[in-house]
Amino acid sequence: MDYEANIELAVIEWLTEGFRNKAKHKSHLADLCDVSRQAVGDWVKNGKVNKRHFINISNYLELPIPKAALGGGIEEPSLPDWVNGEGYSKALLPKIQQTLIGLGRDLTKEEFNLLSGLFDSLNRNKCD
Repeated sequence: MDYEANIELAVIEWLTEGFRNKAKHKSHLADLCDVSRQAVGDWVKNGKVNKRHFINISNYLELPIPKAALGGGIEEPSLPDWVNGEGYSKALLPKIQQTLIGLGRDLTKEEFNLLSGLFDSLNRNKCD
């Protein structure tokens, strides 16, 4: 399976899990992302979603963005000792993630994966 197919499969599984297990509606996600209901239906079928929608999808489905959907495949970096959650706000984390997604077009795949892994680590720690 090629790189793009892995990403698309990860997105399909992510969306399917969210809609099946979370009792969420495609029409609500479409409104949130400012796309048509048909577009969301296509996302679920083919996994082709612009990454700018990932933060809204993640928040709506209450599921983290899968690393594979971000082009994962590298080892998750460990957090530096100075990152212990103090001083971070839950409200700040989505802004950081949105920035990473926006920068994804300017970063190399390796840089993007590294920064995404760091964010995932921060998010899992549920910093307050």
